[in-house]
Formats: sequence, structure tokens, C-alpha cells
Amino acid sequence: MLSSKLPSRILDLFLAVTLLAYAILIFTTNQAIDPATLSGADTALVTERFSRLQMTQTFAGAAAVVYLAGQIILRFYWVFRSAKTGFLALGAWFLLRIGLMLLCTVPFALADQAYWQYYLSPVWSIGWSLFFLMIIIGAVLFIRPKNDPAAHPPRPPHQNLKRRR
Repeated sequence: MLSSKLPSRILDLFLAVTLLAYAILIFTTNQAIDPATLSGADTALVTERFSRLQMTQTFAGAAAVVYLAGQIILRFYWVFRSAKTGFLALGAWFLLRIGLMLLCTVPFALADQAYWQYYLSPVWSIGWSLFFLMIIIGAVLFIRPKNDPAAHPPRPPHQNLKRRR
């Protein structure tokens, strides 16, 4: 049987790997073609730098779309199929994802402080999207009636049996 946490962990691993690859690509671009040392005559290097930065932004944007689409599907499945869905679990879920994103990007931003905003831009965009997703799911949890069968699914028959002594 497939674990219910496995798809979420796969998505989180996907996010971590893509953010690490993004940060490494930005870092190597900044180290190889430092804009502070470029002059107006180096138009080929300026063009190459901007094309590399655009490629990494496109890469991060595509990965963010895949990650966010997967999280939207999983979170709404979690809300409507889970018996124990609460605000505390939702907040912990959000903070863990933000921590994962910061763990993957902040070391590179600290090593390349002149261009730290490049490293944190996907964190801002994905983080705000996850925050709004958390708000929407929190509203669904708040509005959902207490007698909703999806809120409290029936226990499996083997759990209804009383323990014999």
C-alpha cells in the first residue's frame, strides 16, 4: 500500500533539488561572469549572462508551477479525506516548507551577498503561493460543517471491535 505521505515527500524532494540546482546555476553564473568586472565592450558576455539568468528563472518558474500544482492537489485531498486535519498541522506544514526553501537558498545568498535577491526570488514567489494556499485551506477547514462525513470518516470495521481481556 502506498503511504499517504510519500507523494508529499516526493514533491518536497523535487522542490529541494530544483531550488539547489537553481541556486548553483545562479552562483556559477555570478562567479563566471561577474557583472562588476564587465565593461560596455563586453556585450557578448553581458548577453550570455542575461541568457543564463533568464534560463535559470524559467527553470525555477516551471519547477514552481509543478510543485504548486502538486501541493494544491495533495492539500485538498488531505483536507477532504483526512479525519485529523487541523490548523496547527496546517501551520506546521507551511513552516516546514518555508524552512526547506530557505535551507536550500540562503547559504548561496550569504556566499554571494551582492546578488542575494536572485537566490531568494523563488522563495518569495513559492512562499506567498503556499501562504495563500494555507489561507484558503484554513478557510475551508473553518467553514466545513462539523457533521460533514468527510470531516470525520467512519472508522474501519476492525477498529470498532472492543479489545477482549
